[in-house]
Amino acid sequence: MFSRKNFEVCMKKLFFTMLILLSCFSFAVAQNETEKVGFTSFNISGSCSMYVVGWKGKVFNDGKSLKDAMPKEIKNCEREQISDIDFEKHTLIGVGTNVGNCPSGQRVLLTIEKDSTKKVYIVKMAVGYNPCRGLSYTARWALVPKIPSDYKIEFNEIQLDREE
Repeated sequence: MFSRKNFEVCMKKLFFTMLILLSCFSFAVAQNETEKVGFTSFNISGSCSMYVVGWKGKVFNDGKSLKDAMPKEIKNCEREQISDIDFEKHTLIGVGTNVGNCPSGQRVLLTIEKDSTKKVYIVKMAVGYNPCRGLSYTARWALVPKIPSDYKIEFNEIQLDREE
């Protein structure tokens, strides 16, 4: 038979076991969480964006690399306001994609998340359903707080269906 003392010891062990399991579970959940990164939209004109970003994402940590990426044969690109960016405090991220020949407007959504445990920024571009024929290029630019040099950047494009 259980005595009162045995019962109390058993309950204490059970309580501490549950407490440890709960702590492990909350630690595991916290390890997989990402946080949204706030950013400021930045504008680089369409013809320049296409040559600078291309079809994949690009990351610029300094003004020289961005200026060097600007095509010399397109005169308007020389006038882009890249000198307004403080690269000591910010990183510029650009992503581009094909969309239909309709105004892209709200059909392209950019989000950026940071996973501190994996040291990665995840740049997601969701592209909405397009009922129009033809293709045209669109780019989105984001000015984010300076990304540490030991972080990686992943680019993901998500094609949304008609219903989404």
